[in-house]
Amino acid sequence: MIDIPHNLDAEKSVLGSIFKSPERIDLVIGILTPEAFFHQGYKNVFAAMVGVTAEGLPTDLLVIRDWIEKKNQLESVSGVSGLSSLTEVVPTGVHIEHYAAIVAEKYRLRRIIETCNQTIDAIRDSESNSQTIGGDLLAEVDSILANNSTGAISIKEIASRELVPQKRVKIGFKNIDCAINDGLAPSDFLVIGARPKIGKSQFALQVVLESKVVELDGSEREARSLFISLEMGALELECRLIAKIAKMPGNAVMTLRTGKAQEYTKNLYGDNFDKARATLRTKSYLIETRPMSINGLSGLIAKHRKEIDFAVIDYLQLLSPTYRKQSEYDKVTEASRICKTLAQRFEIPVIAISQLSRPMKGQETRKPSISDLRSSGQIEQDADAIILLHRQGTDSGNEVDISVALEANRNGITLEETYLFNREQGRFSQNHSWE
Repeated sequence: MIDIPHNLDAEKSVLGSIFKSPERIDLVIGILTPEAFFHQGYKNVFAAMVGVTAEGLPTDLLVIRDWIEKKNQLESVSGVSGLSSLTEVVPTGVHIEHYAAIVAEKYRLRRIIETCNQTIDAIRDSESNSQTIGGDLLAEVDSILANNSTGAISIKEIASRELVPQKRVKIGFKNIDCAINDGLAPSDFLVIGARPKIGKSQFALQVVLESKVVELDGSEREARSLFISLEMGALELECRLIAKIAKMPGNAVMTLRTGKAQEYTKNLYGDNFDKARATLRTKSYLIETRPMSINGLSGLIAKHRKEIDFAVIDYLQLLSPTYRKQSEYDKVTEASRICKTLAQRFEIPVIAISQLSRPMKGQETRKPSISDLRSSGQIEQDADAIILLHRQGTDSGNEVDISVALEANRNGITLEETYLFNREQGRFSQNHSWE
């Protein structure tokens, strides 16, 4: 049996500090709640201190005693003598934040233990699979750790901070990067939307290949990414990446990769294929291709947050709902909100691919708009930028013109450009030439 984490001396010292210096309660209200105290009596005393402060009353011994007596809680702190003894625990309230940090840390540990016990119960009683249960566990533990709050920050403090550059992630499309202030900022949520068979997954994979991190000193390095594919397997993703790097047809890549290529294909593409695979082995990409719930997404990004610079979800509508009877609209609304929350919490850009609603008959060539984002209006509210892809005309050849429109941009201008999309290679190019 594991000992329950707690520190009664620290709990008493927090309360004693408030009795000595009542104004210092403001320093810990953003850090502690009554639930953070392990001892029920100290929990009641702190709740009384918060309550009387909210009503503008002094947090002295007489007022606190009256407050907890009215709630029949005096015995929980060993009566009047026990309450009075708290006023003599510390000589001054100057170290209250240190004591509060100890209490908060013990509380987080108790919550993690409780979460683990609930997970064990879920494993025994639930029909959910390991991924769902594990994702829920990681998401809950991450939520506990993320709530290590020190309270709101004064605008004076923010305005007084030294101006420093902000790390950015360039997606590799030059003019779009310029429009979004030289790349995605930490906490940005970018949505890439298109109708089926337009190339949105290929566009996202090109972002993975060409993205760069701009460090605080202005230097650049290759970005590390997590690509979560809910419709393709790892082999298909590898082949698409090789096709882009080698600038060769995807079907030739697949036959070479699976050992089924004819001699002609080996002679024509073999060297480029080998070089592209060797290049791919040097990349810091993570790929996840298992079915994923919304909670599982939270857990996965929490697990890998220190290994990546951004995450891609392909695609939003394929995430499994949190609740079995959840409507498609509610599911996508929750998924969109989670993507933005994860970007903010871990300070890494999140890129989500989204389906667009199918056009009505006779409107197949109509340019899409943000209102066509499928299943939820929440996406527009959450996204910091939205890129919509649209095939211009009805050309069904290998090379087609694709409109790439930055339709929404919270931090800058919007724009629209035309790229040539080579379907065999899965590559987008703006200059209509393939080197």
